[in-house]
Amino acid sequence: MVAWLRRRGGQFPFRSVVPVLATNGGSKIIGFAREVYISSLYGVSAVTDAFFAVQQIPLFIQNYMFGAFNLVFIPQYAFARQGGFSRSFLRALLKILVSVGLALTVLMLAGAQGWIPRIVGVTQRAEDLAGEFAMILSLAIVPLILLGLGYGMFHAERQHVKAILIEALSPFATLLGLVGLSLVLEENLAYALPWSFVLGAFVAAGCAVYLALRLAKDTPAPRPQKRRAEGPFLKAFFKQLSVSSVENVGFNVNQLLNVFFAGTTGPGSVAVYAYATRLAMLALNGIVNPLNQMIQAWLSSHEIPERRGKHFALVALAMLLMVLLIALLLVTFREPLVRFVYQRGEFSASDTVRVSWVLVPYAGYFAVMSLNQLFARYFFVLSRGGLYTSSLLAGYLVSNLLKPFLAASMGLSGVIWACVIGEGLALLFLIARFVREEALPS
Repeated sequence: MVAWLRRRGGQFPFRSVVPVLATNGGSKIIGFAREVYISSLYGVSAVTDAFFAVQQIPLFIQNYMFGAFNLVFIPQYAFARQGGFSRSFLRALLKILVSVGLALTVLMLAGAQGWIPRIVGVTQRAEDLAGEFAMILSLAIVPLILLGLGYGMFHAERQHVKAILIEALSPFATLLGLVGLSLVLEENLAYALPWSFVLGAFVAAGCAVYLALRLAKDTPAPRPQKRRAEGPFLKAFFKQLSVSSVENVGFNVNQLLNVFFAGTTGPGSVAVYAYATRLAMLALNGIVNPLNQMIQAWLSSHEIPERRGKHFALVALAMLLMVLLIALLLVTFREPLVRFVYQRGEFSASDTVRVSWVLVPYAGYFAVMSLNQLFARYFFVLSRGGLYTSSLLAGYLVSNLLKPFLAASMGLSGVIWACVIGEGLALLFLIARFVREEALPS
């Protein structure tokens, strides 16, 4: 397949795959070490319930920037770079993104002692901590926005390793901050969690801004003959971004409802859900996402656009086989994996059983999410993000209609199975449309 793509002009950067995966794998190991340290320090408790629940809000911002935003930004920035107006494009974006980030920070601060503890589904014993954590975590919103923008710039420039190194700074600084703060804040140990997260966001964002400014200086000056294209280009960009944002809102509401319904299944369930999520999503963030980013950058600069669909079909088949293999391994080795990663300190053997049980449906959810994100990148490169968004919103609707019933009958696992069913139907629809319209054109 590699030789065929090269011979046909695909020019996929196969030589970059190993260093990208190795660098990203190292960053995920650091992030996972942080999760292991959290589990050994706090176990399944009111502190972890409060932190993991409220952390969803800045994580929504981070997921938006690294996901929905860059889904549109990477191909459009590449096109702006080719058109000679990338600098003005970035300036316009920065004004909007920083303004929105500051507004969200104020909103989160205002709701810290009111609506936030109520909507995240924490139990009564964690409600007070949730409000205090919300005030601290609100400070991370603007840095996470700047981090996501720098991350996307380097992916669009096909400097994938540098993009991953920027992203890796956040968990690395968070881990160091958590270790240091846990020693300093002995009497207020709970607050080491949110403050270390904020510290990691500031360190990574600072580095991203510095490197992005250097990259912008190396960008060629705008060409006067291309200036007239900026207006329509920005309009098209924000149209696709609005489509992607609508899907991201649906995704975040879906994830928030996961946390809510997890909280209804019993004490400690939010923490169990969080631990299972991090374990199941390790391969998604460590292997699948960087490959998807490379695939999108490759599609954005494809040398023979009319063959893009056929080349993507081969890549998608390879990704399908890889994703199914990872899901099978996750189910087969789930209990020893959880025991190896988490079972120490305050994390007990019964906690291991609870987390490993949830990994069965999560393996299926990992496969569905991985392939949906792959097809999202294909359709957004073609500026057909509306098709992807409408199908995923329908999938979220189906899954959220199922959650209360499956949560009541199956517990926490039922919440995840509802996501597999709803988003799996959306994936089948996207595959059918691709085969009909792209892979086999009439």
